Amino acid sequence: MFNGSYWQQFIQNTLPLLKKFEICFSYRITDENNAPSLHSLIAPFQTSFWLLNKFWLIICDYIMRSNEIRIYTASLRLNNSDYSITCQVSSMDNIYRLVTPSTHRMKNLTVNEVCTKRLPNQSEV
Repeated sequence: MFNGSYWQQFIQNTLPLLKKFEICFSYRITDENNAPSLHSLIAPFQTSFWLLNKFWLIICDYIMRSNEIRIYTASLRLNNSDYSITCQVSSMDNIYRLVTPSTHRMKNLTVNEVCTKRLPNQSEV
């Protein structure tokens, strides 16, 4: 369900006139050795189909406390229900942001500053 290439093909082949697209998928990481990187999950959503043709922005985040990855459309504006620190990247850029629950502000970070130290299996980011 996280596969942006699959969704792109599905929409192009079966729903080419679709105007609004909203998704929200979450996955709890149970095996940290086989966890996907945020970069590998968001990359398929960074094509011209998503950004230039449809203007659909996708966010991928990792909720540290619950060890959960989410992919969702930016229009949903999801809240972090467990008030945990979240590492987030959008399909518009490759800037990782650390979102803190107390301030609800984002700080731009490089991958080496936070995400590679906190997320499982981030060596390929």
